[in-house]
Amino acid sequence: MPILFEANVGDAEDDVSQLTGIWESDTIGVLEEVAFAPNATGQTSDFGMLTAEEEHTITLTVTDSSG
Repeated sequence: MPILFEANVGDAEDDVSQLTGIWESDTIGVLEEVAFAPNATGQTSDFGMLTAEEEHTITLTVTDSSG
């Protein structure tokens, strides 16, 4: 059964459309690199599905124009 991951992103200096992110699993590495197209409040759910049926810790790392 697929699990939907959602995140709210934002930045004090950059518009959310200028942010990029990487979804990662602690067991299989990078799941998806994301050029965000969030809604006006910064919410995004652009994410590929997990294929491994095991316990994961999922992390979203977001980068702004300053790196």
